[in-house]
Amino acid sequence: MNRSEYIEYELEENVKKREKLKLEYQEKDKEYHDAINESEDSNIEADIEEKKQFLLTLQEKHRKETAELKERHRLEREGAQWDYNEVKTRKSSLVAHIKSERFLIQKELTETKNRNAELNKERNKLRKLNQLNITSHAIVQYLDRAKGENIKNIKKEIIDLREDDDKDVQDHQIIDFLVESGRIDREEVEKEIVPERIKKTILSDELLGTNGTFKRRDGFRLVVKNSTIITFLPKESKPRKKGNFYGKRVKRKPRKMKL
Repeated sequence: MNRSEYIEYELEENVKKREKLKLEYQEKDKEYHDAINESEDSNIEADIEEKKQFLLTLQEKHRKETAELKERHRLEREGAQWDYNEVKTRKSSLVAHIKSERFLIQKELTETKNRNAELNKERNKLRKLNQLNITSHAIVQYLDRAKGENIKNIKKEIIDLREDDDKDVQDHQIIDFLVESGRIDREEVEKEIVPERIKKTILSDELLGTNGTFKRRDGFRLVVKNSTIITFLPKESKPRKKGNFYGKRVKRKPRKMKL
């Protein structure tokens, strides 16, 4: 097909298409006028107005329902918020109250603990005071002064038994040596040092815990400090009687009172 034939062919097709479109236009134009005539019918207009009023009524109903729903939601939200704040405040108050009570209990617990420590200290002190103790120093003095033990020889024995060159011997080492060698019984020696009457006096309620010197019947003296015998003193020397050169007592002449 050459160019001229193609043009003729396209022109024929275009004419056919034009005729077809004319027929379609005429049909649609008729439908259009029929629709206009139908819309101008009073029944249709009334139906349209009815549907319009129904739509407006429905919109107003929905608007009111929406407003009522919003108000209900607002009231429910405010009520829930109030309940939440009340519970939260109650919780905070409860926690604060419990915290305060806990602090008071903890404070009282600390005070009780400190008081218990004081009472235990006092109890231990009273136990020590209610129990008469004797130091090793006092026992060594007793053995030396009352029993006539040669303490120097005992110290020499202890030094000779040592493997080092330490020449210092403590009182407790002397007592331990004598006890271990079976030469003394410490409990028996302590009973000998403190007569029962002096022990009762020292531990009496009136003198408990006081310091003082107590004299035994044989003249030896016990130095006590806080219910502990710390020193065993020798007998007191008897005071020399007053008299003349020959030891006779001279009667003193009566003194004259000054007026």
